[in-house]
Amino acid sequence: MKKNVNLILALTVCGIFLLASLGFLHGQQSGGIGGVRIAGAGDPTKPILNYNLEPILTVDLTQEIIEILPGGTNVLNSSMHPEGWRVGSNSLFGVALGDKRDGISVTVAAKLLQLDQNGIVLDLRISDGRTKAVLSSQQLPLQNYQEAIIEFATSTTGNRRLAIRILPTIKVKEPLRDYPGMVGFFGTHSPGGFLILNGKEVLSRTGGGVTIDNPETDGQHFCAILSRSGLLVVSYRPFPGAAIKGYFQNRHLIFEWNGDVYEWASMDNMFLPEGQWAAYLWQALATPFDKPGMSLFACLPNQLQTRLDQMLKARKEREGK
Repeated sequence: MKKNVNLILALTVCGIFLLASLGFLHGQQSGGIGGVRIAGAGDPTKPILNYNLEPILTVDLTQEIIEILPGGTNVLNSSMHPEGWRVGSNSLFGVALGDKRDGISVTVAAKLLQLDQNGIVLDLRISDGRTKAVLSSQQLPLQNYQEAIIEFATSTTGNRRLAIRILPTIKVKEPLRDYPGMVGFFGTHSPGGFLILNGKEVLSRTGGGVTIDNPETDGQHFCAILSRSGLLVVSYRPFPGAAIKGYFQNRHLIFEWNGDVYEWASMDNMFLPEGQWAAYLWQALATPFDKPGMSLFACLPNQLQTRLDQMLKARKEREGK
């Protein structure tokens, strides 16, 4: 590396993020810890649910490729690992510095071994990208916001040194919350909304909503009438027999049942004020229906079964059964 030749940075990111989780559990209303991610096996169109029922520690790891000079440092490139890094997560990326003949090529592999309120332990390995020789390998303990600089190359004159600078930021991912109260109108206005199965099949194109006619009403319910899962009842308030299976977020309700992901999407209004709010689900009837659909109503918890019976009776009468 010549003394008066400027370093040219060409950063290539291999984007290999092997996300493993030690605590991803499908939580029920009565328990469950960690986060929930439900993805279609081999199906990129299937939505992903991402929520947790208890607080989860995560870390954002900022890294910089820096040039250490006699008068200070020069940041050549800066990047951040995916937000919400958790214990067991891996990262691998490549860095090329300089030209093909005289430049430096390195591979950096990192694994998050430990994470708590005070800091992290990072398994870090820096290797020569051409010879695969290990330039630096260590388990690196870092406190929250503590900076680490790991040098991996020095110019022949010693005036320039190259290093990776790492800075962890520990965060708490708050658990999914119940909406604190009731809304005056629950549902969709004109032109309505869509009930979608696994991100690609539209089951119903109807809409509608329900107001609170009785001040003592304790719940507003959305009913999904399905050909695969029977009758599912969903509300943003807990009710007997229901468990958290998804969430409301802006114009969407997204929930999972028996490996299928359902989405109720509004064309106009938000279901609840901005935020992510728990969706409680109960399978009222397992028998599949010939014609999918959806309905909404408000009632007291002890009136729920009566209202469902009335709804199903009216549906049969409309269909001439």
